[in-house]
Formats: sequence, structure tokens, C-alpha cells
Amino acid sequence: RFDHVGMFLRFQDNSLALLECTSVTGVAMYLWEDFEKREWYKQYVKMVYRHLTFDRDSGPHLENLESFIKSNMGKKYKFTLSKIVRSQPSQIGGEPNSYFCSELIAKAYKIIGILPLDKPSTKYWPGSFSSEKVLPLQNGAELGEEMLVDFGLHQDSTGHSMSFEHG
Repeated sequence: RFDHVGMFLRFQDNSLALLECTSVTGVAMYLWEDFEKREWYKQYVKMVYRHLTFDRDSGPHLENLESFIKSNMGKKYKFTLSKIVRSQPSQIGGEPNSYFCSELIAKAYKIIGILPLDKPSTKYWPGSFSSEKVLPLQNGAELGEEMLVDFGLHQDSTGHSMSFEHG
């Protein structure tokens, strides 16, 4: 059902960004306003959003995530058979030289302590993050229901035309 996964990040100044890994850009993060202005959403047939709830105050999770993102920005996209058949997870400190989309997001979830470390990040697929699957979230983390992102419903006070509908 899904062939790509990314992660929305909300910053202290309330700006929104999208973290993803594609074959064109590798690991990249885009401000949502740029994503929308450049109409990059047109390359997707459908986009859904699931709100992630977890305890952001217990431990250095957000600092670890920030460090993880900074150290992996620009790394290449790579989807290979050897990654798929890997049976042992890479160590948290041992970052791969490349990622595919769901591997990146699974690794980010591990960094913030909400996915178990014993399963390789390469074993997660875009569909693993859908509401049709049971993602083994831990430490009280939850993913909300799927919300369809519709870029044409209305414009908000900032001029953005993004809105959400239950999907």
C-alpha cells in the first residue's frame, strides 16, 4: 500500500520539516513550506500522516535524534539485497554509509528509544509504519490513525494549503 516513508519534525519555532531518504537526494530534510512551494508533493499519489506520541522529556531523545540527523544528512540512498538479508542489527553508534527510506526512519525511532534494538532497521518497510501493521513501539510510544494530507482543501492563515482528513 505504501512505497515510501518519511518523518515530520516540528521545531521550537513551530516550523515543520520533512526528513526522508530518496534515490535522488539521499538523506535530506526540507522545510514544509519549501516542499509545498516547490510542489514536490505532486510526485506522490497519496500522502498520509500519523502523529507520533512519545515521552520527549525522559532522557536525551531529541538531542540524540538531532545528532543522528546531522551525522547522516547527505548520505546516499541504497537498497540492496545484502541490506535486506542482514540478520543482525547495526550498533546504535555504528551508522551505515547509506539508507533506504524505511531503514532511516526505523533507525530514527531506535535513536529516540521507541523501537527495539534487536531487529535490524533494514527489516522495516514503508508499510511497516502503516496502520495495517503492528509496529512494535515501546516505552509508551503510539502512532495515531492515518490522516490523509490533502494539498487542495483550504489555505490556513500562513497561506499553506495543507490540511488533514481522516484516511
